[in-house]
Amino acid sequence: MRSLTGFFVAMLLVAPVSGQAVGTAAPNFALQDLTNQTVQLSDHQGKVVVLFFFGYNCPLCLASAPSLNQNLYDLYDSDPNFVMLGLDTWNGSLAQVSSFQSRSGARYTLLQKGGDYSTAVSITYDRLMVIDAGGVIRFKGARTAANDLNDAKTVVADLLSALTDTEEATLPGTTTLAQNYPNPFNPTTQIDFTLGTSGPAQLAVYNLLGQEVAVLADGLFPAGDHRATLDASALPSGLYLYRLTTATHTETRTMTLLR
Repeated sequence: MRSLTGFFVAMLLVAPVSGQAVGTAAPNFALQDLTNQTVQLSDHQGKVVVLFFFGYNCPLCLASAPSLNQNLYDLYDSDPNFVMLGLDTWNGSLAQVSSFQSRSGARYTLLQKGGDYSTAVSITYDRLMVIDAGGVIRFKGARTAANDLNDAKTVVADLLSALTDTEEATLPGTTTLAQNYPNPFNPTTQIDFTLGTSGPAQLAVYNLLGQEVAVLADGLFPAGDHRATLDASALPSGLYLYRLTTATHTETRTMTLLR
């Protein structure tokens, strides 16, 4: 395979990503819903996700819920690329979170014990956060949910519109390589690719020296959607490139491993 050294030299200028600010990857979570089923953020890869952080007995949160139903959830719930979840940051009991749902009328899924996650992303209760289809935070509210509702809605509308445009542009028979999810990641990430026709394909990962550090797929594949997983436990932090090569198509993307 040809060297990618020249391309990697240019990529050295990319600044590292840190923190949980807008533009960085949202960490995953695994929380229980009101039926005690586990819900993970990664379950909704490829979708625009709105998170409403609430306290189970917070008056402001209870007051915000009807507007969120009407002006956000009901507006986009029919879009298959949209998901809205509520996370209880007060770590209430199942009964307390269920009571919040009854009193607020929240129609979206509510999750229990979200306090640690709200701490991890440095956000408090009665706040909104919007995550794009690639798992990157695109809006992080600094005001109450009611006050930030219009700004969050604008971000959601723009992200959903961009997804729709991308889906319409991806015609049947097209070979594509998706952005890994999550990104940045530690230590595992998933990479989706679509083959327009059956045939040989290789998905490989390279460091900034152009050296191949992993081969995630190599062989004959049918046309359609495929997924590969990279476990980078043995790799140092930094920027990496992954490349899909077929008989008629070559595509390269970047990803960041953060320890």
